[in-house]
Amino acid sequence: MVPEEVVADANVLLSAVIGKAANKIFSEFVLRVHVAEFNAREVEEYLPMMAEKYKLPMDLVQLQWRILPIIKHAPTAAGAPGFARGSTSAVLARGYKPRASGEPKARPLTRYARYYKKAVKDLKERDPEDAHALALARALKLPLWSNDRHLDKMDLPVFSTAKLLSILAETRQ
Repeated sequence: MVPEEVVADANVLLSAVIGKAANKIFSEFVLRVHVAEFNAREVEEYLPMMAEKYKLPMDLVQLQWRILPIIKHAPTAAGAPGFARGSTSAVLARGYKPRASGEPKARPLTRYARYYKKAVKDLKERDPEDAHALALARALKLPLWSNDRHLDKMDLPVFSTAKLLSILAETRQ
């Protein structure tokens, strides 16, 4: 199965931002990458640490993050940490043309919040921050792009960066 779209977790996005193998997914292939807003904020939180760890200029790391072509999703209902009750759900597509009003294009996504509680339950013994990516992947019925091995046992396809690169490279030949 060759995916046309995936949901990415924060760790693979951080890897892409600092120029590791995950960056090839964005630079060499056409693949729509969806991200839970929670995970996007998690990436932003870790950018300074990654810049310091890899001795990269912070401006460069922030720029690389801003230009990654990702589609951000937010849940519509309460129950997911970091989201206000009654918040508007939207898909914010970075790199997509804004409307005339200057607002990013958006579409409703009501299923994400419904899948969040199950994802938290499924990951209670693991990393609960992975619940956002797992819930979004389930809601969109897409594979998950993550290098976290504990996600391999979930009820959806999970691709590591190496596996995803291998599958995408095979289709190009």
